[in-house]
Order: sequence, then C-alpha cells, then structure tokens
Amino acid sequence: MKNVYQIRNTEGDFYVLPTRCKQEEIRNPNRIGIIIYLYYYEDVQKYLAYIKKIPQGIDIMIISSNDDVLRCVKQNDSFDRELKVICKPNRGRDVSALLITAKDFVLSHEYIAFLHDKKEKNKFYYNDTSMWTHSMWENTINGKEYIGSVISLLDRNSSIGLALPIIDIGDYMMLGFLPPEDGWSVNYENTKHLSEELHLNCEIREDYPPISYGTMFWCRTQALKKLFDRSWRFEDFQEEPMDDDGTISHAIERILPYVAQDAGYKTCMIMNDIFAGSYLGKLHAMMDEFWKNTREEMGILYPYQIFEYEDRERIARFCRENPHVYIYGAGKVGKACNKYITKVLGKTISGYIDKNKHGQILDGLPIITLDEFKTLDDAGIIVAVGASLIDEVINLIREARIKNYITYLSCVGRD
Repeated sequence: MKNVYQIRNTEGDFYVLPTRCKQEEIRNPNRIGIIIYLYYYEDVQKYLAYIKKIPQGIDIMIISSNDDVLRCVKQNDSFDRELKVICKPNRGRDVSALLITAKDFVLSHEYIAFLHDKKEKNKFYYNDTSMWTHSMWENTINGKEYIGSVISLLDRNSSIGLALPIIDIGDYMMLGFLPPEDGWSVNYENTKHLSEELHLNCEIREDYPPISYGTMFWCRTQALKKLFDRSWRFEDFQEEPMDDDGTISHAIERILPYVAQDAGYKTCMIMNDIFAGSYLGKLHAMMDEFWKNTREEMGILYPYQIFEYEDRERIARFCRENPHVYIYGAGKVGKACNKYITKVLGKTISGYIDKNKHGQILDGLPIITLDEFKTLDDAGIIVAVGASLIDEVINLIREARIKNYITYLSCVGRD
C-alpha cells in the first residue's frame, strides 16, 4: 500500500476550480453541511462575509466557546437564512467542535466542509499565518460559484473522499513543502497511536511528511466516518492553555487523509482559479531561483537528477571503484559534473580531460589529454559533455582502447 503523500504526488491529485463560472444548481443542497468554529471576536466580521456567500439550501452550523462571538452572530440581521449557532466548552478548540459538538450534524450530511479561525501568537510568523488562514478559507468556500465547483468535483469523482485546500507559500512557513521531520514535528508517534486505536489500514511512514495541516477541508462524510464513530469526549483534549504541538488535536489534524485511505478514498488538493494564478507565479519564481542555485552550487542540470536515486548511485559507485576519476569535458557540463560529485556525492576528482584545453588548470585541477590518461593506473573517466558531443567523445575514448568510463548525464547515453 502506498503512502498518501506518494499517491498525491504521483497521481497528480490537484484541482484548480473556477470561481466565476456559472454552475448548474447544486443538486439537493440540503445534503451538504458547512461547519465553522469561531473564537476570536475581533475577526468575526471577516469570516461572516464568507458565510454570507454560501449558497441557499446548504446547512450551516457555527460553533464557538466565546460568548461575544455567539452574541455577534445571533444578533447579525444581515443573514437571510437560518443558522445553527451552538455554544461548546472551551476545551479542544476547533477539533472538539468538529468531532463532538457537530458529530450528529456531520453524519446527517453527504458532504461537509469544516473551517475555523486562527490567530498567530508569535509576531515573527504573523504575516505567514494570516496568508495561511486566508488561503484555507479562499480555497474552501470562496463563494457560491466556487462551492458549486467543489460539489461538482465530488459528485463527478466518487473516488475522492477528502479535498484539502492548498496552503499559500509564506516567507517562513512552507507547509506544503515540509520535510518529514518538520511535517510530523513531535506528532508521528501520537498519530501512529491514533491510527492503531482506530484500526486503520493505511501506510503511515515517518520518512514521508503528512499532507494535511490546519484541519480545514471538504469531505465525503463516509470517508471520515471511522474518525467520527469513535466516542470522543471533551476530556480527551487538553485543557487550556493548550500546548502548541504534540497534542491529540495535532494528531487528528494529520490523520485525516489516512482515515480516508482506510475507507477506500483518495485525498486531493483544491484551489480556486484566482488564487492559482498568484500561487503559480510564486512557484515559478521559487523554481527559477532554485534551479539557478542547483546549477551553480550543485551541478544539477536536469530535473531527473533530483528524482533518479539509482542514477546518483551509479556515479557514486564509479567514484568509489576508481581511486582516480577524471572528467572528460572542461566546459559547462564538465564543471557541473565536478560540483555534483563534490557537493552531492561528497567525492573528489583528480582532474579533467580536454583535447583543446590540456595543460591548463580548472577548479584547481589539471586538464590532461587522453594519451596522458592512458598512462594512469586505477583511473576512470566520466564523460561530461553536451548531447551534441557525446557520440564523438565516446568514439575517441573507444579508439584509445579505454573501457573504464561512464557518462555523467544518463539522458544522453548511459553505459
């Protein structure tokens, strides 16, 4: 069984959904429920603006532990619909609101969305957290047309059980691109324990990061039913002040896609088309800088060099087996090869071979000819030239009766 991180990345379960395209009327909207947990009174009006955009017929439940928030919602006369407004104990925050207070509401609907407010305590991360919260709301319930797009996606794709809003890229927070140790933080063991408690048949691995953060989503209720079937109590959650990490809430935040996998459903990522334009622009700028740095600092010229671990081992093995390694080619590809061997593989080369530059020094190493190379013992050649020269160079090496060589770029001829 594949891990949900692998499945999402290999199967391309990312969807950009329209926000302004007129949708067909949502079929039987009362089968859909949206649950919103609000706590911070100073931000209530911002979130009420989203709620006003929800299509008629969809059931809405608003939950809070803050009397001022509850009063504000109840006294707001701008809603032209009935809202279920519920008070809950101030324990377990948004997660207990979902799993305990809203349980019956959830199980009475085919699809649900869940959202909540969030406030950053650390001023250092304030802007990034604001961007994160904004992207979660914008990519969950942007407006009537977008919600219609999400429901249409779920109606058309019965294999999708959980739809997670894409998370924006901040200056310090990159929740969509965390390494496993940062994604799990201190929550791997408690997530694994919860998985065993729920008897999930899934692949939770510490070497793959979780893919759900923030506990905001759309789901097919059946996909998360096993999580709701557990008899949660408010006492299961830590009393306030709740720790910033390592609690049962943080495990639940990460376990959602695994619960869906156990139920036989896939998890996808969704974003609205307006957000996608900005997001792709950021990604492109980051990738442009990333490739510049990997070329200049690590000698990585092509995407396959990042993903092909077997190719990396092929070159590393050649370097281990040959006490003296020379790179044929003292141009751009040859210099990139040296950086790759030095920075990525942690090996060193003895020099370069180039018929036009012999006698010179490059990167502090001598450039020799093939004839000079033939006098050396325990030496091998890595051919590192452009695609247009590869056949010519290999022919020269073979004519010199040299057999111990490989190519640097596997895409232009692997030996």
